Amino acid sequence: MSRRRGRARFRVGRPYRRSARDGEVLPARRSADARRGDERHPGPVRREARRATRPRQGAGRGRTPDSAHPGDPPARRPSRRLAVRGARRGHRATPALPRRRRRRRGRVPAGTRSPRQARAGVRPAVRRGRPARTCARGARRGRHPDDRGAARRLRSARARDRRDRHRAHAHRIGRGRDPLRGARHRHLRAGDRRDAPARTPGRRAEAPPEPRRTGSAVSSTPFRDLNVLTAAGDGTYQASIDPIWTIGPKVHGGSMMSLCAAAARRRLLDENSDAELSRVQPLAVGANYLSAPDPGEVTLSTTVRKQGKQVSFVDVELKQGDRVAVHASVTLGVPDAGEPQYSGDHALSQLPVEPPADAVVLTADHPMAKIVHVSQGCDMRVDGTSAHFLTGNQGEPEVRMWVRPRAGDEDDPDTAALFAIMTGDISAPVTMNRGMFGWAPTVQLTTYLRRQPAPGWLRVMASSTVLGGAWFEEDHTVLDSTGAIVVQSRQLAMIPR
Repeated sequence: MSRRRGRARFRVGRPYRRSARDGEVLPARRSADARRGDERHPGPVRREARRATRPRQGAGRGRTPDSAHPGDPPARRPSRRLAVRGARRGHRATPALPRRRRRRRGRVPAGTRSPRQARAGVRPAVRRGRPARTCARGARRGRHPDDRGAARRLRSARARDRRDRHRAHAHRIGRGRDPLRGARHRHLRAGDRRDAPARTPGRRAEAPPEPRRTGSAVSSTPFRDLNVLTAAGDGTYQASIDPIWTIGPKVHGGSMMSLCAAAARRRLLDENSDAELSRVQPLAVGANYLSAPDPGEVTLSTTVRKQGKQVSFVDVELKQGDRVAVHASVTLGVPDAGEPQYSGDHALSQLPVEPPADAVVLTADHPMAKIVHVSQGCDMRVDGTSAHFLTGNQGEPEVRMWVRPRAGDEDDPDTAALFAIMTGDISAPVTMNRGMFGWAPTVQLTTYLRRQPAPGWLRVMASSTVLGGAWFEEDHTVLDSTGAIVVQSRQLAMIPR
């Protein structure tokens, strides 16, 4: 037997032929063709004959199998491995010796030592989830059980440091040191990056343009200037949105809704010269927000779906460039003017008609005014008892506030009606009361104008019932100075990321 590359090879010889004994004459060796018909030499063709020529399993030394020929030497005990190649050809192969098995060493359980290690003074190193490793004393690997106390003390010290930092931050917020600082930066980062202006490598993004000013002060009629439309023919109008009507870097959703309502009413008045249409106002506006435009020039395309004596329907698309930002469906009619047949009590009626002295005034330097730029185009006061996020606390998703247009905007009834529609989305996201800051994009908004608002402060309450994992609804209710409900709205928005 010879070995090559770790595998056994067998030498296959010719059929066994014994030597002649004393005085015995062996028959002459015949060729394969001559032996092919002999039953004693069936050859490799017939399987039964080949099996008959092999020694039986268990035949001991000195015993002759039934199929052995007379005069043949006794069969030897078969080995565990035979040369299959030679057996198939009808030859006898040299039996192979059994391979010597290598003894495998078992792994030492964690925390134990073998006798050899004990004599050598080796200490096992315990490591969780892995087999034990051994090394010489003084050169330990991994973590030893004696080090657990030090590691535990280190973790406790780090936890105390984090707790102290959090308490110090909460103390600063409680003292009124810009609680919306982090929210403002998160809001700017959470904008629609596809709509964000292009950035030059190595330079910061450009700031939004400054508000439109007349001389050294902001215009006295900022909301009327927002709804100024220029006819471009075929039911298309051009408008310009001032940067003060934005939330963060993007245009305020309520401002775009009022602009769509103004375009629908303008289209209806341009096609008819009836004096009765002057009393028509947008009663319901349902808008789907497809993208978030930047302040600047926009185009509004209108289509009259139906014009009736009491109700008319106009579709409006607000575009910036070639991209549609808002698709709105406007229902126009004459709002109610008399006393309602029934009016239930509302929690907002408990709010004072005018803001008290302790109301939070959103001036230009207020942290919230740096996000809600709409406060620069009107007067806004927030009820501090409902806006818990201003003091760094959390509470119910409900915010109450007072809003009033500028004197020049309040004197025009049409502008006052559009301003009331805009207040259906004027509050900051109620998710901020639950500690979720950032941009909460509005996906769908429906606003109802119930009646013409009376001059004075408008009381606004924004609330939500369910804040889901990805979506939440927000309801706005607006009361005028007489206590009548002038606007109701509901929107579907996304949870801030």
